[in-house]
Amino acid sequence: MDINVTSNIKEVIANVDNFVKKQITFVVAKTLTKTAKDVKDEEVKQLPRYIDRPTPYTVNSIYVKPATKTNLTSEVGFKDYAGGGTNKRGASTMLPQVEGGRRSVKGFENALRRIGVLPQGMFIAPGEACPLDAYGNIPPSLIIQIMSYFRAFGEQGYKANITDKRKAKLKKGSKKTGFGFEYIVSYGPGTNSGRQHLPAGIYKKTYFLAGKGTKAGAIKPIMMFVKAPSYRARFPFFDIARRIVDQKLKPNFDEAMREALLTMRRTGY
Repeated sequence: MDINVTSNIKEVIANVDNFVKKQITFVVAKTLTKTAKDVKDEEVKQLPRYIDRPTPYTVNSIYVKPATKTNLTSEVGFKDYAGGGTNKRGASTMLPQVEGGRRSVKGFENALRRIGVLPQGMFIAPGEACPLDAYGNIPPSLIIQIMSYFRAFGEQGYKANITDKRKAKLKKGSKKTGFGFEYIVSYGPGTNSGRQHLPAGIYKKTYFLAGKGTKAGAIKPIMMFVKAPSYRARFPFFDIARRIVDQKLKPNFDEAMREALLTMRRTGY
């Protein structure tokens, strides 16, 4: 989902004098890089118009790859912090917003699938009782809590998985909080989950202290199991980029050429 800004440099070089032949690659590289930065600035500016409350991760994942004298191509796209910039998780997250289609599987969904909590082919959506962060997403702290509760962390993060003793303690609660809780899973009607009366998902069942014991309270839907979410194209990434390239490429080239000529005069080239 990247956009590249290239040039017909060979044709241009064939029609310029010796000075420009030595300077033109520098001028073009500077032009392409400046234009790519202009594209990025406009993409960041326009993003909130099309995507409701984009997260800082999404905004900051828009990157520019500068052009060089040996590679006269600049690039604007969505980078992947977690994947070292190569797998472009940011790109896969935004791709349905740009081109439409199914969203990609999130890391915690893969983890819950691996241990059999989330059925294969199903995705997670917030339940009615799920707290959301300022961007309308499931908070990372809750995701970690759910993964820890169901021991979904792999070998490298297994220490984050809670023990049966800790689960029992959470369910029992304390006098300080006045309640305890546990997470339960339902796979919906027609299954052997034991919670067939509940739609498929993860629920938080609370217990409150009463006298010498505890009593069951509400069962609240936290995460629902849903079919693959599909999105219509919402963010005109490429249209924005083409518009800025059309507007800025020639002015940026003229500016870079003026700077090169001034440098020539100062240095007496």
